[in-house]
Amino acid sequence: MSNRHSTSIRLPIEIKEWAESRSIRNHRSMSAEIVAILSAIRDGEKTGTGFEGFANPSGIPGDVPLFPA
Repeated sequence: MSNRHSTSIRLPIEIKEWAESRSIRNHRSMSAEIVAILSAIRDGEKTGTGFEGFANPSGIPGDVPLFPA
């Protein structure tokens, strides 16, 4: 049994374009990019560190920062 679930969400065009651009720069699908972003936020909530401080949410060298300086 798969641990993945297919879902659809409606995004403002600006958010879609931003996520699409990040996914291209990070060499992953848009779905994988959104999962990486949401996982970083979730992990920040679990540890209490907040997601704003993440410089590299995926831990992959060369990844684009979630919140560029």
